[in-house]
Amino acid sequence: MKWNQIVGRWNELGSKAKARWHTASDDDWQVVREKRDRLVAKIKDRCGVSPKEAEKQVKHYEDMQ
Repeated sequence: MKWNQIVGRWNELGSKAKARWHTASDDDWQVVREKRDRLVAKIKDRCGVSPKEAEKQVKHYEDMQ
């Protein structure tokens, strides 16, 4: 699924993303709010992974939707 399709279904899919990356706080999810680049940055920061790994995780999430 492309990111713009995820954004269109953010209320549903955003909660799945939140469950997937449970280390992010509710405040983090307010900052992310439908912004792919912000999601990648939060995953990098909260999960302690490299930018490349964070991007890979988001891409995998997109592909699985």
